[in-house]
Amino acid sequence: MSTSQDMPATSSRLWRWIGGLGIVYSVLYFLGLLVLTGNQPGIDASANQLITYYKAHEGQTMAAVFVVAAAMVLFAFFLSALRRELRRNGGDGEQLSTAAAVGGAVYIGGFLVGLILQVGLLDAASHHITSAARTLNVLSQDDWVPVVVGLSIVALSTGFAGLRGRVLPRWLAVASIALGLLALAGPLGGIAFLLTPLWTLAVGVVLAHGPSATSVRPAAEAAAPAAA
Repeated sequence: MSTSQDMPATSSRLWRWIGGLGIVYSVLYFLGLLVLTGNQPGIDASANQLITYYKAHEGQTMAAVFVVAAAMVLFAFFLSALRRELRRNGGDGEQLSTAAAVGGAVYIGGFLVGLILQVGLLDAASHHITSAARTLNVLSQDDWVPVVVGLSIVALSTGFAGLRGRVLPRWLAVASIALGLLALAGPLGGIAFLLTPLWTLAVGVVLAHGPSATSVRPAAEAAAPAAA
């Protein structure tokens, strides 16, 4: 028979599993954006080129839409586990966890808008609506703005919290800050898209492993003077 003392351990295991969803997210991210999406037409593609491409790749594009949509659901839960870990360490963790949540919402919203545009392109191709195809394609090509902004906020807030509260290994905290800055580095920001699954993989592994002794030390040190 379980007791109330078992509940903290069960809760901790649950949150480690949720944090580990960052690993699954990395796999779906790679599959949806780097494999299934493929080499889509550029911003200067003609309406006829767009109609031809999306008619020929309808199944592949729709599969990518569903894979990325599932990845966004997993990212939301992964982010909740990350935010919980940031808050557990006291200090600036509360404020930085809020920034991470805001950034995550912007990041997910950017991707969801992109998925809407992809479905719109499929509909335009299916019904041969050439007037809408080029407009949707231009918007789809420029949908990176909220994605990189959201990614930068999440990565920077996580990195700063990792340095101040020892939430993450120091090397991962520094890498998070570097990713956040790279996302806003103009043309180089495209590299951040390729590095994002590696970052969520690393953070997911840390969260799945559970908090280290150093991650709870700041909270313990803060509690010691109050107890005295």
